[in-house]
Amino acid sequence: SVDPRAAACMSREVGERHLAVPVRFLPDGALLIAVADPTSESLVKIQAAVAKPVKFAVTDAADIAYAWRLLAVVSPSEPPVSC
Repeated sequence: SVDPRAAACMSREVGERHLAVPVRFLPDGALLIAVADPTSESLVKIQAAVAKPVKFAVTDAADIAYAWRLLAVVSPSEPPVSC
């Protein structure tokens, strides 16, 4: 599942354009971002859009679209994290 606080570190517009969604914060402080195409030059643009160190995982584009739809109706239950 996607942590809404992590997802807030990237705009939905950037995420949908590059088929990416932030998933959660890792213990080392990096932001885990799921992407549909790990070979894409979009990875550089995704990295530039986020003010934290990132690590990437691969998932299906449909899963990313679904996550953004869910996030549109869910708000974080905890205070936002500084991105």
